[in-house]
Amino acid sequence: MNRLNVSLQQSIATLAAKGWSSRKIARELDLDRETVRRYRPVPDSKPAIVPAGSQAGRASQRAPVSSVITE
Repeated sequence: MNRLNVSLQQSIATLAAKGWSSRKIARELDLDRETVRRYRPVPDSKPAIVPAGSQAGRASQRAPVSSVITE
């Protein structure tokens, strides 16, 4: 299997960190977009949005026991 040399891999990572799209990186480095996608670092994932009617959504909306004031 063919591999990109280290300098191209670093270039992809650097340009991706600057916010460049895969298409723009591919054009700039004269690579296929799929090659850029393969070597592009994976961005940090965002937490999932809980659907409004789900059990998990209701559980996260409950007040913690320690903050409930009892008389």
